[in-house]
Amino acid sequence: MNKLRRFAACAAALCVLTGSVQGQESETGEARRWAITLNIGWSPGEPPSGTLEEAMIAGDLDDVSPRTCILLVCSGDQPHPQTIGSQGIASAISLSYRANGWLELRGVWAGGGEYPETVGYGTGVGWLRLTPSLQTVALIPAFHIDGVIHVGAGPAMSLATLDDSEGERYRKIAPGAVLSAGLRLPPGTRFFIEFTGAYRYIAPVDFGSIELPDSSSDYLPDVRMDFSHAMLAVGLGVRF
Repeated sequence: MNKLRRFAACAAALCVLTGSVQGQESETGEARRWAITLNIGWSPGEPPSGTLEEAMIAGDLDDVSPRTCILLVCSGDQPHPQTIGSQGIASAISLSYRANGWLELRGVWAGGGEYPETVGYGTGVGWLRLTPSLQTVALIPAFHIDGVIHVGAGPAMSLATLDDSEGERYRKIAPGAVLSAGLRLPPGTRFFIEFTGAYRYIAPVDFGSIELPDSSSDYLPDVRMDFSHAMLAVGLGVRF
């Protein structure tokens, strides 16, 4: 009988202790309203290089470059314009705050990665190389479930850059919006993995006319680019 009473007392004490620990963990998890995440990702679809090729064709940078040789290695005739390389890995940093049981505010900085280089060639003009890049900041109010799942949309501003082979840099700011959804696992822990999908709408960017190499009077016609894109990303984060 005494052994039974001792067992019951120990069980009761264990239940009280377990409940206390779970309550502390719950309170700690609730107290961690902030989170910061570093994401790397990939943007499916074609990069916005087609409009650059069209502008180069209109600017007579669509000739065939002559055969060149370096030591014993020779290259054949190359038609232009052409896009070289592939889109780089995109990155993003997000800072989020759980305002209440359903609303989360997310601030996001995203670098779209460097886009492929587009090269044009014109007889008597030479080569022109153009490389676009993009950076975006957004503020996203999002609906969340226990800080694990989020879905939201908000305004964004983007800085679009176009670098040419002559060292000139053209920059334009474009408004837009971001639609984002994500999953954070495991729930309630300090460190987590985040899977994110986003669509970033960016208003078309008009870079204006671009001066051709070795010329002070000839220009490419107005260069207009659409940087809107989707992004799939995975990242590591910490709650605090």
